[in-house]
Amino acid sequence: MASLWDAKKEPATTGDPRDSNEDSPKEPRGPPVLYQALSIGVFMSLNIGLNEFNQWALKKDQWPGFHYPMFYTMFHQLTSSIFALCLVYCVTKPALGMPSFQQWWEYKYALFPMSFCTFVSAGLNNTSLTLISLFLNQAIKSSIPLPIMFFSYLFAKKTYSLLKVFIVLCICGGSILSVAESMKTGGDNSALGVIAVLTSVMAAALRPVIAMIVMSKDSGRPQLDPTVVLAYDAGVAFWLMLIAWVANPDEREGTVAYLKDGRTTGIGVLIVLVGSSMAFLFNLSNFYLVKLTSALTNGIVSSAVKIILIIASAFQAGLSDPVSWSGVGLVVVFLLYYTYLNLQPVTAQPPPKIDPERGADPTQKGAPASEKTPLKQ
Repeated sequence: MASLWDAKKEPATTGDPRDSNEDSPKEPRGPPVLYQALSIGVFMSLNIGLNEFNQWALKKDQWPGFHYPMFYTMFHQLTSSIFALCLVYCVTKPALGMPSFQQWWEYKYALFPMSFCTFVSAGLNNTSLTLISLFLNQAIKSSIPLPIMFFSYLFAKKTYSLLKVFIVLCICGGSILSVAESMKTGGDNSALGVIAVLTSVMAAALRPVIAMIVMSKDSGRPQLDPTVVLAYDAGVAFWLMLIAWVANPDEREGTVAYLKDGRTTGIGVLIVLVGSSMAFLFNLSNFYLVKLTSALTNGIVSSAVKIILIIASAFQAGLSDPVSWSGVGLVVVFLLYYTYLNLQPVTAQPPPKIDPERGADPTQKGAPASEKTPLKQ
């Protein structure tokens, strides 16, 4: 019985690999295509929906007229910080430990400027939506690659090819053409709203450059996990927005009066809850989009969302003149080309040459050690 049991557990083989009952190693499978497609669809829907919802809720002089952007945006930052903390404690355990005030203080010279840029960028972007159309907002924001290039060159000494500079200048030229006619007529747009969105774009462009400089591997400090950085970034931005809201008597008193009025209390609370929930779900969808696909896919999808928003908001703004539509066309074409240039793979460095008789050249970086390799002093 024992030999029969052993024979069932380990059947004899003839030595031919084809007779082996062992399973051949399987290649790791990625996430199902259905999940990937779902994550892309949800991310795009929430991104577009949040922009449209913000435009509807914050627009001044039209119902519901909840034009209190700092009060509204600070709840977005609060939910983003809570989302990041949920990921830290429940999903991704950070290598450098859980968030703490001591840890934030050690990285304050990186984290506080980032949070301040988030405060200015998000707060003034939503402020601009109370004063200008979504189309003008998106047209100006499409030129963000130009200040990113400028700040990267100024602070990080990063250079770009002439082709990429030319493409970015064409995007800016298209943006100017697309809004030239609407700026002439004025309409619902104001100069203060344009200044607000321009300042928002500058802060949004400076933020990743600060992160690149201070949070890089060459900074001399261990790198924090992205979810931890998001928790600190959004959390401090929330407090900055709260201070700005309290310090602005017009918005503070207007918000309190709006929420106290029985005719608008319900819609005001609903706007804050829906907007904050959409912001939370958007951050969650962004996380899962990168997890199920890649950061590269995230960049492509984000560019597609920008194009959809520009075209959709142009129709909503009633754009009819050929000059404005030609500007929109230039923005779309060169934005696609700019995205294509950013998708080009980085050329890898060739491996060090190895002489079969003499071994690797010890002076070459990355060459394996050999008898010719000098000893460390």
